[in-house]
Amino acid sequence: MTGLSLRSIQRFESGNDISLENFFKILIALGLADSLNDSIPDLEKRPSAFLDREKNNTKKRAHKPKTSSQVEFKWGDEE
Repeated sequence: MTGLSLRSIQRFESGNDISLENFFKILIALGLADSLNDSIPDLEKRPSAFLDREKNNTKKRAHKPKTSSQVEFKWGDEE
């Protein structure tokens, strides 16, 4: 069904490395190719995406704008 040699299938079954192309052929023959997308993680659900979203939603502290009535600090020996 896969068009692969018996040796290639035996290598896969014994846990040895096979090419990605041969792996896809086996998935197609077993009817598992459609479920391959389920094995790829959703990038929106990764932990760093959650932290980025939280960082954008947090409020930043507001600082009072300096007014002209505020006097700069002087040590006393300055004129």
